[in-house]
Amino acid sequence: MVRQKRRGLWTGQVMSRGRWLTYTQQEFERLVDTCAKDGVSLPTRREVDERYAEMQKWTKRVVTEAEVTAMVARKRFATARCSGIVQTRRYARYRVDMNVGG
Repeated sequence: MVRQKRRGLWTGQVMSRGRWLTYTQQEFERLVDTCAKDGVSLPTRREVDERYAEMQKWTKRVVTEAEVTAMVARKRFATARCSGIVQTRRYARYRVDMNVGG
């Protein structure tokens, strides 16, 4: 296990629900390689702490009835849209298979 500081992030530690957990060097190197390939920099300790605080804020927030209704409406719209796309594909495939129309 490595205890070096790399770009503000301590290697060998990761925060999970407010506790610092340890992980292997291999896991850390995989994270570094993946971030490098994706062109994303590793988060700093401050960024991790800020993100954790933001997540905690959302877990304690009470969702209103209007927000739930809006979520359900978005889900229905997305499902209907996908259904329409699938139906259009089936019709296009039918036209090709049957040599119907132009």
